[in-house]
Amino acid sequence: MLKQVAKQLPELAVDASNGLRYYVRPGDDVIGKSIIHLGAFQPERIAAVLNLLTARRIKIRQLVDIGANIGTTTLELLRQRPGVTAVAFEPDPSNFSLLKLNVIANGMGRRVRTERLALGDVTGQLELELADSNYGDHRVRVSTATPDAFGERDRKVIRVPGARLDDVEGLTIGPDTLLYIDTQGFEGHVLAGAPVALSRRPPIAFELWPYGLDRAGGRERLFAAVASYGELYDVEHWPPRRMAHGDLDQLCAELGRGPTGHTDVLALP
Repeated sequence: MLKQVAKQLPELAVDASNGLRYYVRPGDDVIGKSIIHLGAFQPERIAAVLNLLTARRIKIRQLVDIGANIGTTTLELLRQRPGVTAVAFEPDPSNFSLLKLNVIANGMGRRVRTERLALGDVTGQLELELADSNYGDHRVRVSTATPDAFGERDRKVIRVPGARLDDVEGLTIGPDTLLYIDTQGFEGHVLAGAPVALSRRPPIAFELWPYGLDRAGGRERLFAAVASYGELYDVEHWPPRRMAHGDLDQLCAELGRGPTGHTDVLALP
């Protein structure tokens, strides 16, 4: 009953513990819930990524946040790095509206460019499956002939604009750009659409979620995209654990094929 009521409420303003202000939807059981109850959403993950970059003397001037949702990664990273600018991509209209609102509410309108796009390996309209209560789990639909532990086949589907990262106008990727990708298993497709960007050797932080990757058919594409990178770190392990490329399959086995096992990985040139 309470969940159904929460879904009908408009956005709620929350003054977060890190000094940021977020507008969230009370019906969001993950990101919104975390911000409402804890005052933040996974700031330690972003801090771990930034600490590793600092330790390797990699200075970031630009963030490209792919799967930006309502802006928690973009705003937290820019809060910690005042000289950084960002381009944030989010395809879902409701999330995108909150992303823009949160950027403005935190006075970062001049530092953040927002784009309502689903990045992948093609340009054109894509189908986006909408999660019922976890608004960070909307996913580009690749096929319906795959396991659906979340009941994905029954989700509402909307059409959203899609593009390749290499084709986005006015965006230049360099070694001082951090690609931050959380696209619920679509990460391999995103990087498959970015060969030019990858040739410029930007550091890449990405979610590693075996279930989502395998459902989208993207595991091998993701591994191939980062195969030439020299260092890999599991940033949700404390302290961050360095891995060899051959360890990625083992890490996937540790995480399991179930719907919940995931971590974040940082790939450095």
